[in-house]
Amino acid sequence: MLAGQTYRYTMPSSFEAVGPLRDWFRVLADKHGVGKNEAEDVEIALSEACNNVIEHGYHLEPQHRVDIEVTFTDGLLQTVVMDQAAPYEWHPAAPEPESLESERHRGQFLITQLMDTVQCRQHGQCGTELVMQKKWGSES
Repeated sequence: MLAGQTYRYTMPSSFEAVGPLRDWFRVLADKHGVGKNEAEDVEIALSEACNNVIEHGYHLEPQHRVDIEVTFTDGLLQTVVMDQAAPYEWHPAAPEPESLESERHRGQFLITQLMDTVQCRQHGQCGTELVMQKKWGSES
């Protein structure tokens, strides 16, 4: 666990809940002085990670929840997206999709391109944590 300021957010597993999550994150990033470019990268990666859980982990079933943890330290921002779903495939070296303009099949590629480190931790048959880190400030 990183030493720093940690915030937690829980949302229902629906695409409609991703917008308020993004708003919540933007307020935190601004509060901590994260640069605009770094904050936008993390916001996109966080959204894509949650969309993957909603679609591939929970199969669009809205009664589940997605837990998010965001930790700010000097020069490093870490986000963790956690679910209780059956494991789904994570490709750490996801190939570039045919089109980045498409809304489909681009999430893992974008996440790995936008974040400095990404780790997927699967917990047996029930639960995945996607840990994403981004350097910011003078460290980036």
